[in-house]
Amino acid sequence: MAARQASLSRKTSETEIDVSINLDCAPGSLNAQVIDISTGIGFLDHMYTALAKHSGMSLTMKCKGDLWIDDHHTADEYCRTRKSLKLTRRHPQDSAIALGTVFKQALGEVRGIRRYGTGFAPLDE
Repeated sequence: MAARQASLSRKTSETEIDVSINLDCAPGSLNAQVIDISTGIGFLDHMYTALAKHSGMSLTMKCKGDLWIDDHHTADEYCRTRKSLKLTRRHPQDSAIALGTVFKQALGEVRGIRRYGTGFAPLDE
């Protein structure tokens, strides 16, 4: 089986991001899990770290953004259409784009992957 890993460097006028992912990490294996996240936004670091830890993957992300203005270039909501997976007209932001890109590259051919899921979203009125 081909290695399921990928890396990306992305530079825009607002951010510089280096991200790498290895989906095939397991306790006791040669591919030890490595998690090293630094976006400059504490809560975002926590969420990316939790994602990597609980999914058993290695994730490194270094992001330098224009945080002196605000954090929306580094981390903001982004949308994708379900059918085409092309970005919609909302402004997609950089750390999420980089992470999604390396996921797609690392997974490669997705044929045969069994998927299921559920979700809950507590909302404030």
